[in-house]
Amino acid sequence: MKYSQFEKLDKIDFGKTYFIVGDDLYFCNKALEKFLNCYNEDLSVFNVGTVEGLQSYNQLNENLSVLPLMADRRLVILKSMDARFSDKDNEEFAKYLVSPYDNSTLVIYNVNKIFFNVNAIKKMEIIDCDKMDEKSIVNYAMNEISTRNAVIEPSALRTLIEYTSCDMTKIVMEIDKLVSYASGRDITLGMVEELVSVDSEYAMYALGNAVAAKNAKQTFKIMTAMLESNQAYATLLAVITKQMRRLLVCSLSNDTDVELSAKLSVKPYAVTKLRQTSSKFKQVQLKNIVDSLIDLEYKFKSGKINDESAMYLGIFNCLQ
Repeated sequence: MKYSQFEKLDKIDFGKTYFIVGDDLYFCNKALEKFLNCYNEDLSVFNVGTVEGLQSYNQLNENLSVLPLMADRRLVILKSMDARFSDKDNEEFAKYLVSPYDNSTLVIYNVNKIFFNVNAIKKMEIIDCDKMDEKSIVNYAMNEISTRNAVIEPSALRTLIEYTSCDMTKIVMEIDKLVSYASGRDITLGMVEELVSVDSEYAMYALGNAVAAKNAKQTFKIMTAMLESNQAYATLLAVITKQMRRLLVCSLSNDTDVELSAKLSVKPYAVTKLRQTSSKFKQVQLKNIVDSLIDLEYKFKSGKINDESAMYLGIFNCLQ
């Protein structure tokens, strides 16, 4: 289930094994916090156990077998593994997942999926804590701002979310920075533009969008900022080429946003944005731009032109 569904549960079924997993640690931590809040803090030393550096199922089983004190179940949180289970361990773990112990509940916290076989994962209740889209993230960001007794302008909030590519972990850090700077004043768009660090994913999208809109001023503003952050000319050319390729794929593909996001290794919300941008071009235009960028990369790599010239020529070709 998605984190947004999990947080709304009135009661957790502690008879299941849970796997908290995702790329936004803010939601991972919130999910774990919901489990911990079910336990008396004074007795947590007896009823909450953390396992790190797990090497065998036997080590996990020892923790799961401990009886709780003045509680129905003990909570065991697996935070990291140093090795995959052996075949025998996988068999024992599979038996546990089919019939978990009555005295404990296992919560696996963001351990890499490669440590578990597919059948084991299917038997767990997955709590998906991946980044959310812009629309979904607004309420979470506003809640963090409200808890700090701060106020933010709508345009400033939108820009904050865009600059951080909808990453709540980054949003919270930037909110703390902004609240401290504002010192009781409303957080404005100017403050966000001045203080918030632009996520590289957003910078790439913004550069592609500026090029697509043929906005030379915005294109060179973003490009200059990326160069000032020590990005190489060759890197910028590669960024532009990759983004224009994505635009071409989005323009040609009939896949859903979710299907296409998997193929392009981006989030579904990014595909939505790419489709909006690609609609500003004719397909043949995108094909010609991508071909010209690939040709410039070849010329740069074969030493016919330098990386700086290749990058500027690439941008000019896109803006024509």
